[in-house]
Amino acid sequence: MSYLVAAIATLILAIGALGVVVPGQLVAVLSAWSPDTVMAVGVATRLAIGIIFLAGASRCRIPAVITGIGVLALAGAVLLVLLGEPRVDALVRWWTQLPSLAIRAWCALTLVIGALILYAALPDRPSRLSA
Repeated sequence: MSYLVAAIATLILAIGALGVVVPGQLVAVLSAWSPDTVMAVGVATRLAIGIIFLAGASRCRIPAVITGIGVLALAGAVLLVLLGEPRVDALVRWWTQLPSLAIRAWCALTLVIGALILYAALPDRPSRLSA
């Protein structure tokens, strides 16, 4: 299960890298989605990440980090539902209109979080015993 968490971290890293390298492309993809698609994908993704992270945390290197991010992901799904589609759409439109530097900064933060998740997810390396 820790490898599934690591795979999700790799996807987070890829999305963050895309946003840092070509923020306009990331904005174009997000802007092309309809508000109901953004809402459905946002809620479903957060629910899936939360459940997978909580289920797999005990087999990870740093379970507290994975558990904490899983709880935050579930809380994010609930928050999106409570905000509703019009407010989420307004938030997405605001984010897509940020200057490229700001989008790159958000995506750089995504890279850092993805790297933390990847490090925390992978199992400990076996120690080498010297004879």
